[in-house]
Amino acid sequence: MRLVLPAMRARRAGWILNVASMSGLFPQPYVATYVAAKHGLVGASRALELEVRPYGIRVTAGCPGPVRTEILGRVRARAIDLSATRGVMRLGLPAEVAVTRMLRALVRGKPLVVPNRDVRAFLAVYRLAPAPFDALLRWGAHRAYERQRAAAAGPPEPRR
Repeated sequence: MRLVLPAMRARRAGWILNVASMSGLFPQPYVATYVAAKHGLVGASRALELEVRPYGIRVTAGCPGPVRTEILGRVRARAIDLSATRGVMRLGLPAEVAVTRMLRALVRGKPLVVPNRDVRAFLAVYRLAPAPFDALLRWGAHRAYERQRAAAAGPPEPRR
């Protein structure tokens, strides 16, 4: 951003779209570093938007949630267990839809966009009732962790 901002200020126009994550809006267990980075990107985008709006520059943080892309196929090819993400990915948007919605929000001058309706619903629940939402996240993450641990241990020994 430092490279492009001086030229945008001189032109008194420009657009910056930072693609963050739904993880930049609420916590998720077992990915604390990722969550911190995405919260930071959302916060930096919002702060920068306040600074550069007077220069005609628009900044939007996009938090698309799950997006259906080829990356999942590559991850599966590496034999990484994605069983914990299956339900979430069913909520995923096609990449073209997510990008179109984020760009539309950028042009309209919205500082934050959550293009996925399901993620917006999760966010609304989190804002209204963070403690139960956190408990649900802990429960789901614990179940996924235990499933992966059991799968790594292999089938149980037969009883004698």
